[in-house]
Amino acid sequence: MDDQHIITSPVLTPETKLYRYISFPHFVDIIEAKQISFSRIITWQDTWEVPSARVPMQFDDGRKEYPVWNIHESMFGQCWSLHKESDAMWRIYSPHGDGVVIETSVKKFDLLKQIKYAALGPVTYYDNLKEAMEKIEKHPRRGEYEIFSEAFLKRKAFAHENEVRFVTAGDQGCIEQKVSDTAVRFYVDVNPIEFIEGVVLDPRADDRHLEILQKYCKKAGFSIEPTKSGLYGNLYEQTGMVRRYITVKKQKK
Repeated sequence: MDDQHIITSPVLTPETKLYRYISFPHFVDIIEAKQISFSRIITWQDTWEVPSARVPMQFDDGRKEYPVWNIHESMFGQCWSLHKESDAMWRIYSPHGDGVVIETSVKKFDLLKQIKYAALGPVTYYDNLKEAMEKIEKHPRRGEYEIFSEAFLKRKAFAHENEVRFVTAGDQGCIEQKVSDTAVRFYVDVNPIEFIEGVVLDPRADDRHLEILQKYCKKAGFSIEPTKSGLYGNLYEQTGMVRRYITVKKQKK
């Protein structure tokens, strides 16, 4: 699409694999609706997201006022990870032990034709917010991700997520549809058969759940077959490792 422009971090290649930990109902929703969603970043649980939308302006007379509107309030995003396998991620995003990880590649985001302008790349985890913000301000294009740069800042307490974000804004300069100022999320069309390259089931799920998932994906038209994570699998079966038993002969005194 000629008018699509995705600012992609140079640390990613078109073949870089990305992973998203989601619930099973969320996975089914993507397949059946043939859509994926973007949610308004300022509504996310972390109260430090897009910081300039959350801190007041201080005037020369000492007054402090919060802005009536900030561009970062209109930003929407998706969260992915570079972690193919993570105990912490399974426990956070699949609390009932029945979630899945969907796998895709950076190049696949070109399939989202309704996105005209966006940024895709790893989150920057910081210790000092002021320093992180100053680094963006001094950048000639206001950061690596240009106008979206603040949406890629996160505290180091969340570094276990190894997060990659796809961020856009809810206006017609960035997406084809018009999004209400009060909308928490919007959806874009996607062919899940093309977009999704792999599906892995939570390692704690029972085998019956895997059978159902495999049948569902086959019926939906996938050529890939879902697998179950081996994170908590049998050590010997997965590694073939054995210990050698050695008889120790007694030494004569």
